[in-house]
Amino acid sequence: MATNITREYIDFSKKNIIKYLKLILDKYYSRKITDELLDVYIDVRYNNIYELKYNNLESNINYYMKKTAIEMNRDKDEDYIFKVKNVFYLFKYILYFDNVLEYDSLKTLVLEIDEYRNNTLGLYDEMFVDTLSSLVKENEKRKEKYLNSITSNEFVPLFNATNRRKAYLVELNNNIKFNRIYSDYSINKVYNEGIVNEQKTFIIYYLVTKQILENTIKGEIDKEYIVSFPCSILEKEQKLNRLLNIINDDVTKNSLILKVTYADYILHKETINTWIKEGFKVAVIIDDKYNYDEQSKIWLDIFKYIIVDKEKANYFNKSKIIIE
Repeated sequence: MATNITREYIDFSKKNIIKYLKLILDKYYSRKITDELLDVYIDVRYNNIYELKYNNLESNINYYMKKTAIEMNRDKDEDYIFKVKNVFYLFKYILYFDNVLEYDSLKTLVLEIDEYRNNTLGLYDEMFVDTLSSLVKENEKRKEKYLNSITSNEFVPLFNATNRRKAYLVELNNNIKFNRIYSDYSINKVYNEGIVNEQKTFIIYYLVTKQILENTIKGEIDKEYIVSFPCSILEKEQKLNRLLNIINDDVTKNSLILKVTYADYILHKETINTWIKEGFKVAVIIDDKYNYDEQSKIWLDIFKYIIVDKEKANYFNKSKIIIE
C-alpha cells in the first residue's frame, strides 16, 4: 500500500506529544484526559475541522482546547479538574515543540516547565531538563529527516497561478534526458499517456502532499493545488487504492483538488460522485462532451472548480471558474 505521508507525520507528532506529557506530568498523567484534549488539538492544528475564530493558529487552538477543557471539568471531582488544568496548561509548550510557535531558546522553555513541575506538581528530577531537551531535539531531527526524504531528483512540481487567488494548477517538470532519436511528439505521448502517466501521478501526488503538509505545519491552510487524475487507473483496483491512499486524509483533502475532463466524468460519474461524498474535491475540465443546457449546468454544482477557456467562461458560475 502506498504511504500516506501526512497521516504518518501526524501520528508521529501525536506520539511525541504523549511522550512529552508523560515525562512532564509523571504520576499526574492521565491517558484518557490527554487523548480527549489531544484529539481537539490535532483537529484544529492539522485537520481544519473547526470553524476559524481567529486569524492565527495559536488562538484557534487555545479557543477550542479551552472550551473542551471547561466541558470536561463539568461535574467532575477536584482531582480530575486538577489533571485537566495541567494538561491544558502544558499545551502552551506543546505549541513550540510541535512547530506552531518558534522558540528562541529550548533550554529556557524546558527550565520553565521544570519550575512548573516543582512549584505546581511537587515533582523533582535532576535529569528532567536534559531528558526533555534531548527528546525534543531528537524528534525535531526525525521530523526534518522524514520530510527531506520525500523528494525526487528527476521530477519537480510546478505550481502555476490561476485567476483564483491561492489556487494553483500543478504540472510535473522532469529532468530526464531522452535519446535524440525520439521526436518531441513521441516523448510527450509516452510521458503523458498510459502506464507512464499513471506512475508519474504517484510521484506528483507525493510531492504535492508534501507541499500541503509543509504548508499545514506553518499554519497555511488556504492554498489549493489542482492535479490531474488519470482515469485509466480506474480499471486497476489495487493501483487505484494505492493512489487514493496517498491523498486520503483530512489535511490533504482540504487542499488537493482532483482534475478530470467532463468526458471522463460522464464515463465514471458514479465513482467520482462517491469520491465527492467522501470528502474529495474535484475540478472538471469542460470539453466537447459538455451539453450547454440547464440540466448539465445544475450538475456542475458538485465540483469545486470548473476549468474552461476564456471565451466560454461567462456561461458558468463565476465563483467556480478557472480560466484554462
